[in-house]
Amino acid sequence: MAVFDLADLADLILCPRSQTPLVAGEDRLVCADAECRLSFPVRDDIPILLVDEATQLDESDWRELVFENRETDQ
Repeated sequence: MAVFDLADLADLILCPRSQTPLVAGEDRLVCADAECRLSFPVRDDIPILLVDEATQLDESDWRELVFENRETDQ
C-alpha cells in the first residue's frame, strides 16, 4: 500500500463541507475556509473526511495552522 505525505494528499482533495482546499497539519487535515475551520483527523495514515468526525477549530488555532502552512509553502 502506498503511503502519502499529508501535504501531497491535501493538494488532491477538498473539504467535504465547504469544497475548499485542505491544509496539512501534523496529524490532521484542516479546511482552509475561514468560516468552516473543520479539522479532520488522520488515523493510521488514513484521513477521515467525514463531517461528523471533524472538529471545528477556534479562529486563533485555525489562523495559526493555516498561515504557518502558507508561509512554509512559499
